[in-house]
Amino acid sequence: MKALRPAGGRFSRGRLAYMRLRATAFCSAAAVFVGCAATLGITSAVAAESVTCPAAIRTSQQLAQNMSPWSAIQLGTSSRLLYAEIYDGPPRNEQIIMPDEHKEERGREVMTWRFRGQPAKEGTWLLCSYQNTQVKLELRLPETVTECSQTNSTDTRLVVKLIAQDCR
Repeated sequence: MKALRPAGGRFSRGRLAYMRLRATAFCSAAAVFVGCAATLGITSAVAAESVTCPAAIRTSQQLAQNMSPWSAIQLGTSSRLLYAEIYDGPPRNEQIIMPDEHKEERGREVMTWRFRGQPAKEGTWLLCSYQNTQVKLELRLPETVTECSQTNSTDTRLVVKLIAQDCR
């Protein structure tokens, strides 16, 4: 497992934002494997040791301050899965893990992560990000998960390029 860590142990916010942008542009979506949330009415796949992100989430957003004379409206509450990232430890620690293997073929890219040997001190975590919201879902993978893979479209006209993902 390759964790990217600077000499000082933490990335600056600017460098982290750049890395996320590059990962999104390069991979179309970083690792996407967060388990389904029971609160969304979706059965969690963690018990079966196969973990995937919910395809969409429903959110509610509101202004944090009065913007008079403006009034806020919300157009739509459903957000489609956009991308996710795999982390060494909780996502708040900002230690992104890069894939062990990356292949491009016939309009698709396949990324594979392998977790063998010593497990991460704080576990391996997955963070799903969705369109038009800052709400994200995170999940610590069970230690029995040894491999994750994700397939994305390489079609640059698409915003959401995720085709399939799986962690086992």
